Amino acid sequence: SGRVPQVLCDVLSGNDVGTLFIPSAAKLSSRKHWIAYKGKPVASIIVDKGAEEALTQRGKSLLAAGVSDVRGEFSMGDAVSLSTIEGGEFARGLAAYSSIDVRKLAGRRSPEIEERLGHTYKREIVHRDDLVLI
Repeated sequence: SGRVPQVLCDVLSGNDVGTLFIPSAAKLSSRKHWIAYKGKPVASIIVDKGAEEALTQRGKSLLAAGVSDVRGEFSMGDAVSLSTIEGGEFARGLAAYSSIDVRKLAGRRSPEIEERLGHTYKREIVHRDDLVLI
């Protein structure tokens, strides 16, 4: 506090004064900041343990094989939350497919997308570039 007498002398002397805020190691781009904090997710995609680990530990995209369930309705490009089976949200992203299509693809391998839907937009349900861990 600037109201404490001699606080600048204490700071310059190396004394522990006040609170130190350390910036996070990785800064979010403005786009990823928008994905994480500005748009409220309209629905949730529930993922299995393998997908959660791939997303959080290995920096991968969400593939259909890792989807366990879809809660709510969304369109392609909408913000969605990614949650564990236990219900804990751990990421947010932009959906590459609608909730209707993701339900059809849940648990399936990427090569099956065209067979199941009759078309393929992307291999990923949520691409890593459109995903932020929270």
